[in-house]
Parts: sequence; C-alpha cells; structure tokens
Amino acid sequence: MVQKYLNSEDSAAHIRTKFGRPCTSNLLTKLASRGGGPRFVKIGRFRAYTVEWLDEWAEAQISAPMTSTSDKLSPELVERIKKTKLAMSRNSDRAT
Repeated sequence: MVQKYLNSEDSAAHIRTKFGRPCTSNLLTKLASRGGGPRFVKIGRFRAYTVEWLDEWAEAQISAPMTSTSDKLSPELVERIKKTKLAMSRNSDRAT
C-alpha cells in the first residue's frame, strides 16, 4: 500500500480542522527546524507528513484535565508523589 503524504499547508489545515488548534505551515517549518513537531519525511526539499503522524503529535499536545492554570501534574501523579514522600518520611523516622 502506498503511503499518502500531506504537504505542510495541508498538514496545518488538517490540525486546525480536526483539533481546532491554531497551526500554520510556518509553525510546522519552525518545529521541523527546532524540534518538537510531528514526524515527517523529506520528498526532495519538501517536508511531508502522514495523517497518523499529525494526529499522534497533536494528541500528545493535549494535557490532562485541569482545574487551574497552575496545575502541573495530574491528580493521580500528585497522589503517588504524596504517598511516596509519606513512605520515605516513615522510613527515615524508623532509621533514626
């Protein structure tokens, strides 16, 4: 099966349409240069993306639900950290 590739204009339009996220071909160019963007191949001097790679990248940009802009970690991770700190505290109390 032949893989279908999108150029950067069509790729940006796909992300805007499917995810409602602002995206331009200039942004994809910048990310291709600096890193952090979707995977791509080069066809001649042009970058080409698959829908699968674009969707994978865009979905990875979506955070877990938050209740505040200051939320950094998921509630599950925060609970795990608290439990780990509590266990470490108990272990250090026993050692002394």
